[in-house]
Amino acid sequence: MDEAPSPGVGEPLRLAALTAEGFRNLAPLRFEPGPRFNVLFGDNGAGKSSVLEAIGYVAALRSFRQARKEDIVALESPRAHLAARVESAPLAHEIRILLDRGEGRRVQVDGKKPRSLGG
Repeated sequence: MDEAPSPGVGEPLRLAALTAEGFRNLAPLRFEPGPRFNVLFGDNGAGKSSVLEAIGYVAALRSFRQARKEDIVALESPRAHLAARVESAPLAHEIRILLDRGEGRRVQVDGKKPRSLGG
């Protein structure tokens, strides 16, 4: 007996929105990429790689630059906060990450602490 696939299984996951505060050299950021092709441009040191690092951190809970959590938090800030909305038709999820210099990392998915975290 064949079972119907679960909704969203095999569907691509898409970043619908990202907010970042206290993350690297970024000013408070709200990024809503388009559904297809997106281009980040700017001068050296403007934060293009930091935006990509924030997206990667939401996806993998680690920096592609191999940076320690403490180094990701902006120098003038005690903490960094990332929030993302990801979608995979017909589902959507909210991911929140708080990186605190004194308390480490806290992650929530849809308002709940995940049972286990890698990395």
